[in-house]
Formats: sequence, structure tokens, C-alpha cells
Amino acid sequence: MAVSQEQLHGHSPHKEHGFPWSHIVGYILSIVLTLIALWMVLGKTLTPRPLMTTIMILAGFQVLVQLVFFMHFWEALGPRYHMLALTLGGVFAVAIIAGSIWIMTFGGYQAY
Repeated sequence: MAVSQEQLHGHSPHKEHGFPWSHIVGYILSIVLTLIALWMVLGKTLTPRPLMTTIMILAGFQVLVQLVFFMHFWEALGPRYHMLALTLGGVFAVAIIAGSIWIMTFGGYQAY
């Protein structure tokens, strides 16, 4: 007789847990992080370079909020290669973003 993951760990991924407080908290944190970034840009609170750095940091927190509160990243029972795939996706995202910022920094003034 085969034993499923749900039976082995004592819970099902589709089991109801009552009111979704984690979703409410995640939603509020997402709104707060977005409003902070919006306020900083519209209020011109910093010069462009520190402002960009701060917004990138807020975006990183936003990603963590999405992973923890909405995708239930820490509660997953899936295989470990999911973590490897997420890490690889993060590396690709950082490479694309850093490469784009690096290319845009030159502004087309260099000679080829």
C-alpha cells in the first residue's frame, strides 16, 4: 500500500485553515511597500541614485512578501529542485536587471 505525501505529513495542501490572515497581512505589506516607493518618487525625497537603490531594495522586499505570504514558499512539501529552480530564476532576473542598468548607464555615448 502506497502512502501519499499528505498522509505522511498529516495534512493536505488543499485543506482549509480558516480565515486567510496571512493573505491579509501579505496584501497590506504589499500595499505599504508600494506606497512607500510611490511617496519617495513623487516627493523627490532622494537624489536619483539613492532613490533607485532604495526602490530596488523595496522591490526585493516585495518579492519576499509575495513568496512567503502568497506562494507559501516556506510551507511547500515539494521536491528540493524547486528551490534550485527558484534560485536559478533569481540569478537570471538579477543578471537581466543588472545588465539592463549597466547598458542604460552609458546612454549611447561610447564609440564602437
